[in-house]
Amino acid sequence: MNKHLNLVSYFGGKFPHLKWLINHFPKGNYHFVDAMCGSGNVALNVDYPLITVNDLNDNIINLFSVLRNNYDEFLRALYFTPFSRAELYHILENPIKEENPIEWARQYFVKCQLGYGANGSQNNHKGCGFEWKLHKANFYRVDNWNIKLERLSRIVEKLRTFQLESRNVLDIIKSVDNSSVIIYLDPPYPLSTRFSKKKPRNPSTRKFRKRPADFLRLKSSRKIPVKSRPKMRANLKS
Repeated sequence: MNKHLNLVSYFGGKFPHLKWLINHFPKGNYHFVDAMCGSGNVALNVDYPLITVNDLNDNIINLFSVLRNNYDEFLRALYFTPFSRAELYHILENPIKEENPIEWARQYFVKCQLGYGANGSQNNHKGCGFEWKLHKANFYRVDNWNIKLERLSRIVEKLRTFQLESRNVLDIIKSVDNSSVIIYLDPPYPLSTRFSKKKPRNPSTRKFRKRPADFLRLKSSRKIPVKSRPKMRANLKS
């Protein structure tokens, strides 16, 4: 059984590479900062006394917050949510956000689980698909849905130790630049490596993407693992 924690499927998520990736992080009593955390797969599986996650995707930050602060209400709502195409389409057609954070979190979590692959995590239309087929080999989809609910409690325990931020990544780096911090950076993949040619919605992400190495040399001399495609590697600056 895979012991790594996985909250939602997410484009660029590092769940398949966690064992390799985590082995590249230094051991010790560091403050770990996942500065562009996405679904938080890396932060959920490292072992440090203090962990900060940062992302500008308000869907993710709200989901983290609700899991940490309103878990019982959130789980009750999920428990009575069917594995259903109609439920997925209802969520896509009737989104709820700031006016009800718990329902907003439920809708986003359900969309991530019922959508095809990682499409549900970042698409808000029926093109995200419905992960269901009329084949015996695909019965695991419903099992995965139920198993995911059973394992949420482990994720919640981990989230209770997190600091949550939703700030410009460059500001985050500046604010935590000291020798006791590991800053993990996983920027969105360059457009040249993606099938989808949608640009990052945040200008600061595009700015960071232009000259990340120069920025890191100028702004920090600390431990900064950087993950990017097409070649996967961890560049550790110390």
